[in-house]
Amino acid sequence: VAIRLHMVDDTKAALQFFSDLNVIMYYPSILPNVVFTNPQCILDIISEIIKCVAFDKYQFFNNMSAKATSEGIISVQLLEYVKSKSPRIYKEGIIEPKDLIGLMVHLKIASKCENGDYFMPTL
Repeated sequence: VAIRLHMVDDTKAALQFFSDLNVIMYYPSILPNVVFTNPQCILDIISEIIKCVAFDKYQFFNNMSAKATSEGIISVQLLEYVKSKSPRIYKEGIIEPKDLIGLMVHLKIASKCENGDYFMPTL
């Protein structure tokens, strides 16, 4: 809409303003085309990941989930697997596992390891 109305700069400024006021969650450096009006969406996804890994919700206890449970290590592949088992929690076309990892790193929920995996201390 902003592009069609030639208001891209004004729209970005308004989004940043409302994000600064904590009315919305907007992270243009990570998800430039996504605005969260309710943080529950992010919390639901992260909670589902924790349940899947920590409680072996889908009985997929394998190397990825074992490493996550014992060491707090997650990967994009693990999040892809969680997505395949619980697609309702992901908003298709809006946030994908690799984007979620970037958001989790930005929010200090996870940190990148040297080998390309991610450390998520909540696990």
